[in-house]
Amino acid sequence: MNLRKGYEKKSFADALEAEERRLEQGTQSMLRYSYISRGYYHEQISRYLEYFDHSMMRIYVFEQDIIPAWENVWTGLCSFLDLPHDATPPLQQSNSARQIRSPLVSWAMRQPVLKRMKNKVISRNANLKLRHALSQRAPAADPEMIAALNDRYFKNDIKKLETLLNRPLNAWR
Repeated sequence: MNLRKGYEKKSFADALEAEERRLEQGTQSMLRYSYISRGYYHEQISRYLEYFDHSMMRIYVFEQDIIPAWENVWTGLCSFLDLPHDATPPLQQSNSARQIRSPLVSWAMRQPVLKRMKNKVISRNANLKLRHALSQRAPAADPEMIAALNDRYFKNDIKKLETLLNRPLNAWR
């Protein structure tokens, strides 16, 4: 998202190397540049479990639970929430990674005055189509780099999370 909004100017590898320095700059940096630290799910879920019993929560792994068995997840979630589940909504891609082709257009789309004008003149649907037309698909992450990141940063967190959730997280290995 930071790349799409034009906040991130560095390559992915350079942004990861710079994360620790950037986070020392405060809250706004935490919101924009916490690529690795936001991925430590064990720590985040553990904080919830300090206040809520595990039986009050449902935790799904997108790649492992939702993608292969959306209907089962939907039915289980509705049952958990005691809601009717007569029809399963279709699972559709709605947040594909994209980036604006032109830095100038990206900058202009973030300016409050221009953003307000655009939102008043253009419908939400047309706005999404415009954004799609002005952008291109972000490059796919290199699988070798993902494996190296998992090994370097997330291996221990995944193991602790598997213990906490009492289930294997094969999709993240």
